[in-house]
Amino acid sequence: MIILFHFKQFDLRTALSYLRAQYGRDVLPVGLITRESTGNPRELDDSFLGIARMSPHRRRFYRSCIDELGEQYKQEGLTLLTSDLSTRDVVRENMDSPCHIWVHTSPGSEETSFLDHLAETLPSHAELRLLPATTMLAEDELPMSIDKIPATFSGFRKRVEKRGYEQYRFTREQFNFPRAHSRGRERLDYYLWQSHRILTYKQTRNGLGGGDYASRLSKWLAVGAISGAEVVAAIRRFEAEVAANESTYWLLFELLWRDYFHYLHRKIGDLLFFPRGMKELRSPGLRDTARWKLPRLATTIEMYPMDHQTLTRYWQRFLDWAGGTTTQPLINAIMCELFATGEISNRARLCAASALIYDLGVPWWWGAQWFEYCLLDYDVSSNWGNWAYAAGVGADSRPERRFNIEHQTRQHDPDGVYRNWVAAQGWENPELPLPPDPPI
Repeated sequence: MIILFHFKQFDLRTALSYLRAQYGRDVLPVGLITRESTGNPRELDDSFLGIARMSPHRRRFYRSCIDELGEQYKQEGLTLLTSDLSTRDVVRENMDSPCHIWVHTSPGSEETSFLDHLAETLPSHAELRLLPATTMLAEDELPMSIDKIPATFSGFRKRVEKRGYEQYRFTREQFNFPRAHSRGRERLDYYLWQSHRILTYKQTRNGLGGGDYASRLSKWLAVGAISGAEVVAAIRRFEAEVAANESTYWLLFELLWRDYFHYLHRKIGDLLFFPRGMKELRSPGLRDTARWKLPRLATTIEMYPMDHQTLTRYWQRFLDWAGGTTTQPLINAIMCELFATGEISNRARLCAASALIYDLGVPWWWGAQWFEYCLLDYDVSSNWGNWAYAAGVGADSRPERRFNIEHQTRQHDPDGVYRNWVAAQGWENPELPLPPDPPI
């Protein structure tokens, strides 16, 4: 039996829990890390921005998660194999006896294509089986089928909450498991049990910069190093044993957003990446009418012709935004922090997206691709779902989500503490990997 950690689900605990339930006994799966799992640029096409799809920050983060996974395997006395070969090459060279190959599911089109090709590559004595996604709600727990996922988050949330959180199997992954070193679980333990910071999450979640204004669990959730169900189980236990308030509920609320975008992506497929989105609408930021080939799609998106001079003007606006050299100091600080660290707050993301789409008039999917490159917590469904939402072509009943950046500055950084903090780090004027001219 082999667990292929292809889709960055770097956690043995979640997989073992599921497999033990499936087989009705302890299992001894071999783990496999291949070239794709490390974010190797050779396995990823360049984005339509003309750059790699993943920053060095995120590749280093993946490497650290793989090291933790190795420690988990070591504690269980199991084998984790790593290879610089591609998955298909490893399969062809090593699958010489009957086995089950378990892979986590993902709604992404590239991930789906990978599974299709892998299934075609496998010898007849090897069987491909799918591990569930590391969401808070399992698919069979949803109060609707995938094809009935509502077009708005509020519709989804109301159906889920009507059933009552106590009805869901959040403890499905809790069993007697050695506590291997896990920075994600250490962070969860600190945020809930050591500091009780969760009790003020609702009031502090819009913070900027470093600190404990939020749980900061998203990067480990994004790579499956900890699951949504495990986090919710911990929150529910905290509510029962310590306290429950609006803040503990609000963290559940935010985790449910992640589930919503995952299952919405399952429903709408590649529409998540299209400029006009699931609504088939023209976004206020849909000014780019050139011909684009999105790497993750099989087709080229054709828009109305645009002259090169106009395209170059929009590209320069995008470069100013990505490099933090706009006329808006708050946006500049946000973008410098993002490029330097791979992490920014939810409020910062909302402001950055609004500025790009509505103030600069740049196509929203340029921003989505830049975030894909930069973010440590990049998740295909959440990232592209949130950008489409901001642009008014996604899961929102409102036509647009525009922010007044001056008002946001007065509200969230009135004394310039955050902007001064970014400047003090020396993060300004970064050298971007983006080409000077539009990559068309």
